Amino acid sequence: MLITLDDDIQRICSEFANKVVSTNIDKYAERNQTDIQKIINDIYVGKVAEYAVYKLLVSRGKSVKEPDVEVYSAKKKSFSADLTDGTLQFHVKCMKKEAAERYGLSWSFQMEDPLIRRPNESDVLVLCEYDNDNIDIKAFIKANKVTSIYTKPFLKKLEYIKKVLMWDDVYKLMKGENG
Repeated sequence: MLITLDDDIQRICSEFANKVVSTNIDKYAERNQTDIQKIINDIYVGKVAEYAVYKLLVSRGKSVKEPDVEVYSAKKKSFSADLTDGTLQFHVKCMKKEAAERYGLSWSFQMEDPLIRRPNESDVLVLCEYDNDNIDIKAFIKANKVTSIYTKPFLKKLEYIKKVLMWDDVYKLMKGENG
């Protein structure tokens, strides 16, 4: 499902990314990422994806709050859901199309993220792909359905800090569930 957001939402996401970048620098540095513009862009893409999922959920009658654009200190960051309808916890993951063309469409998770090993029944992954302010929402899938298909990241330097879900594996799993 392809979602395009209006200029106002894109502006909100851009302002948020620029405000919050200073609270994310240390975490990105742990992953060997120090390019501030790339960090800002990553944060922007993530927030745009949250708004796209929000827009889709609302259009389907779900009662969800708008994505959070508060700036929290590094200590207050968590793995909590990006969106919730009071029952389901939606964890939005987004990969840029240009990176997908290079590494394969996939989504990375921090090793310490509870979604990898002990997701709750209410945790839902929303897997998206970003291309020039268009968000392609690829799948909604329960996090506990994918715990066995995480793989090592393409980049060796991330092998001990990240786990990855490959789209091909998720798609096969979904096809098997529906087939």
